[in-house]
Amino acid sequence: MGKEEYKWHVRLVQDRYHIYKLTFKQAEQVYKYEKERDIYSGQHFFSAWEEWDYEQTVFEKIFKVDQYNRYKENLSENKGRYEKELVEQDKEKIKEITYFEDRLIFFEKEFLPDFFKDIFLSKYHGLLGFRKR
Repeated sequence: MGKEEYKWHVRLVQDRYHIYKLTFKQAEQVYKYEKERDIYSGQHFFSAWEEWDYEQTVFEKIFKVDQYNRYKENLSENKGRYEKELVEQDKEKIKEITYFEDRLIFFEKEFLPDFFKDIFLSKYHGLLGFRKR
């Protein structure tokens, strides 16, 4: 990467974090942190909270006190939105779980008992790999 391209990337960081009014040096440190953060690892996975904790630790060293305080406020808001989103996703999963529980009950109480009453199946159940209960 050339010098101009590097400066361009650092300026992008300054633009992205404009509310903190980062100096070029601060933006360089954030850029390096982001490059490190975005390296793919097939062995390690971090939850959103673990990533936020690490980011907070890094930014505490990079930001000035007023910048860091503002960052913590924004982070708290982001965490709150994320938690609400998780609750909404869970509500959707509850619908799916209820649907599959109902299907399981149907198969256990309605379908399978009638299925095993079939004379042909009961005669050949051993060949088909079924065991009588």
